[in-house]
Amino acid sequence: MNRRPSILALPFALALGLALATTVAACGPKKPPKADPVDTQPTVEPEPPKPPPPKCESLDEKCEAVGGKKARIAGSALAVEPVVGWTYAQGEKATVAQTGADTACFGLTGYDVPDVKKADPPRQAALDVLVAELGLTLGKVKVNWKAAGDKLEVGALKLQLWEVKDVTRSGKKGDLLVVNSAPSDGKALLGVAFVPKDDDQSGQKIMKSIETLGVP
Repeated sequence: MNRRPSILALPFALALGLALATTVAACGPKKPPKADPVDTQPTVEPEPPKPPPPKCESLDEKCEAVGGKKARIAGSALAVEPVVGWTYAQGEKATVAQTGADTACFGLTGYDVPDVKKADPPRQAALDVLVAELGLTLGKVKVNWKAAGDKLEVGALKLQLWEVKDVTRSGKKGDLLVVNSAPSDGKALLGVAFVPKDDDQSGQKIMKSIETLGVP
């Protein structure tokens, strides 16, 4: 006698089949996770900060003078264009320029003149500063402040000139030009320029530089 499955048993069989199918699917091989996309863009390194421009306060900074650019003069409200191509420094005591340690050079500095009738001592002190800054040796030679030579006018500046022979710089002898401005408002300007005897060009270049004296 054939026995037919019970109608009540069919739903249970279907449910069991579905459960088995779900279990088999869950136990099957898993798909690998998707890989992150590769970044093909090149890494750009940030540019390092640019160093600040030199202050040109020492010859060791090797600042080279360019045309049209003035250097301030210590102790003065004036400025000057150093000879183009020369190394210059606008220091606390003086503004100096040179082609080398034993070659042509010049320097300028401002100084106070409390009493016009007693201008020689502060003028001599300013000269001593420039001589030391440029490494000059005057020896026993003294500047006769009361016997000025030629005169030169640069704008509103009235300059007196002295010439000193046989000045030495690093073993080289040459002539020294001393330039001094007439005192104004208790201030004056002193400059010196050294040119070796075997140099016949730097003197004219220095004079052209002196002619640029003026306000910054």
